[in-house]
Amino acid sequence: MKKIKIASLLIISLIITLTILLNIGSNINMDLTYKDIKNPKIKTTNNINIYYIETAFAKTLEAFTYAGGSPFKMRKISHMAVYITHPKGNFLFDTGLGIDIDKQFKQMQSWFKPFFNYTKTQSAVDVLTQKGINIDKIFLSHLHWDHASGIEDFINAEIFTTKEEFKFAKSSKAVPPAFIPSQYDSNKSQWRFINFKSGPYEIFKKSLDLYSDGSIVFVPLDGHTHGSIGMFVNLSAEQRFFFTGDLSWTREGFSKPAEKFYISSILVDDDKSLTKKQVYEVSLLLKHKPEIYVIPSHDSNAYETLKNIHSLPLLTN
Repeated sequence: MKKIKIASLLIISLIITLTILLNIGSNINMDLTYKDIKNPKIKTTNNINIYYIETAFAKTLEAFTYAGGSPFKMRKISHMAVYITHPKGNFLFDTGLGIDIDKQFKQMQSWFKPFFNYTKTQSAVDVLTQKGINIDKIFLSHLHWDHASGIEDFINAEIFTTKEEFKFAKSSKAVPPAFIPSQYDSNKSQWRFINFKSGPYEIFKKSLDLYSDGSIVFVPLDGHTHGSIGMFVNLSAEQRFFFTGDLSWTREGFSKPAEKFYISSILVDDDKSLTKKQVYEVSLLLKHKPEIYVIPSHDSNAYETLKNIHSLPLLTN
């Protein structure tokens, strides 16, 4: 009986210690003031559609997705590719996990694999090909393994990223668990660099209005990697979506605001303090402009609960 009590006390102590550890940095407190650099004019655009393709998913403790999350609640994390249609052209935003992900994943160090395991559904290229959809442009939020895996599945597509992101991804510092260089180191891909030539936008000092109509606007999102980007999709002044890549893994990261779980951030964020600052700035933007719906890349809840974003059905047998 005494041994049982001791074991129980040890388990309770472990749970309490774990909970405290998982809540490190649960709140972001910074002395920043919201300031509109530029208040964009948003027109209604009826001919834009947003679709997502869940290429894979994983389930993990909520506490591993954002600091302050529950250590007793499971959370689904998805690996998405986003397909945008526009009268002037269609494109993918990220590729999710591609055809060769199992082969690519073997290059991940064994001690990291349990933290980044996945369950495949179907690759973006398989889904799109069956539906007769051709992709000639891909914009990447960044070049981490779970966003860049499918690059070489689209051999005729132009691949857009920032020069800073590409330079770092090609350096000796780009290693697992964040980067898997084999995903993008061949000469098959046609690389293009994003030029933020459209000037200030919302809280951002520079931007790229892709079609010069205010509907698709890319902005730099510093911190998570050297050259991460985010994407605004504006259907109207009342319906605006902000795809934020991996700046935060969940919407709670912006609403609280909160950082990633401490250990996760150390593993995947290039500049932890800059990421924290950027999360806070985006959270201020969202509080002042609630018409903007934020969509972190891996937050399956953010995709599945939206009426204006549709899942692209998977392949049929």
